[in-house]
Amino acid sequence: MLFEETLMGHMIELVWRIYFFSRRAFDLDLKKVKLTYPQFGALRALNIKENISQKQLAAMLETDTTNVMVVCDSLEKKKLIKRTSNPSDRRENLLVMTEKGKARFKKAMYSMEAYTGKIVGQLSKKELSVVIPILEKLYQSIKRSAE
Repeated sequence: MLFEETLMGHMIELVWRIYFFSRRAFDLDLKKVKLTYPQFGALRALNIKENISQKQLAAMLETDTTNVMVVCDSLEKKKLIKRTSNPSDRRENLLVMTEKGKARFKKAMYSMEAYTGKIVGQLSKKELSVVIPILEKLYQSIKRSAE
């Protein structure tokens, strides 16, 4: 075990392992569709809300604008997104997924849902209704402590 042998340490160890092994599986799946995890995150956010600025995308992804700029540059180079001028503020670009980007995202999402479905499908609705609020509380606590 990497963390102390306490209940808290055991919980942290389990959360870390869940993240580590899930992320590794996601990275392998995304590699098949020629995407990185950050690129997938950006496409997922743009699938939810298009015509947003890089600043808005950074807020959705809970990261900084420099990281988003690098990810957007790589997605634009692959012709998966395009930047268009904001008609109400010419200094700002808005991000839009291209048809190629939408198709690539759909392919990646299918693969991700298949993987998570296998894993989460092992839990009953009752188990999920117990674990989700606990994980949400942990997430909010970690988020607040990082601010």
